[in-house]
Amino acid sequence: MTRFASELGQDVRYGLRMMVKKPTVTIVAVLTLALGVGANTAIFSIVHAVLLRPLPYRDPDRLVRIFFNEPGVGLRDVRFSKPELDDLQTRAGVFEDVTPIFEGSENLTGAGQPERVEGVNGSFSYFSMLGVTPQIGRLFGPQDFAPGFAAEAVISDALWHRAYGADPNVVGRTLGLDNDPLTIIGVLPPGFRHPGPTISGDAEVFGAGGFIADPFPKPTRGTRILVHGIGRLKPGLTLAQAQARLTAMAAELRHDFPGDYPPQAQWTIEVQPLQDTLVGNVRPMLLVLLGAVILI
Repeated sequence: MTRFASELGQDVRYGLRMMVKKPTVTIVAVLTLALGVGANTAIFSIVHAVLLRPLPYRDPDRLVRIFFNEPGVGLRDVRFSKPELDDLQTRAGVFEDVTPIFEGSENLTGAGQPERVEGVNGSFSYFSMLGVTPQIGRLFGPQDFAPGFAAEAVISDALWHRAYGADPNVVGRTLGLDNDPLTIIGVLPPGFRHPGPTISGDAEVFGAGGFIADPFPKPTRGTRILVHGIGRLKPGLTLAQAQARLTAMAAELRHDFPGDYPPQAQWTIEVQPLQDTLVGNVRPMLLVLLGAVILI
């Protein structure tokens, strides 16, 4: 042990002398090491935040994105109808809840200067399915049901601060969304983000609808106006079990309603973990970056 300590001390002193003799090499080595450590730390932090950290919703591993596909004609994530939504909710037997979602950029008035905001509409169970609680007011529930669109809205924390100055009495105020008056019933907690596709990156006004009356057309199986779907699997049900049941149900529907499902389209239903669909486009890039910095 004494000999080892002595040799270690000699090596350290030699290294220090070389660093003093060749400061340029020393600086380059230190900067390279610092760059490698910094890059690794940054990439690991991003990978953890995007790929590893669970989504900030109740039991996020049971949340899935629902795709309606027509592989026979090369189409994926096509629209679906209210009867098909009903099939998911009652006939499939795999979901605790399902909500359609569709987004759009709309004109906001009644909150200072008019501006364009992104709005998202879903079912009245959208927030309860995600396990979200408001910071002010309340969120949509069965009592708000309307056959068309509800006359109420929930706003994001960012919009509450920007347009309403974080007014604690904002509940009950009226905003205009494309000239439709909506009563604000609640404000979402800070950090809440819509878990589905968006146009601008985040949504700030949330509505709900029943999808069976004006402005919606008569709900026939072939009238496919609903854009995206999110569901919560029943407890104890695996993704593979859910997929098998949905594949079988799609075959049953094609058989029962041949006029609505042309054989050449091969219409079917697919589910994927919600987190996978949200990070799918960036996952390969992050993994490549992670591999690159590991080699530095």
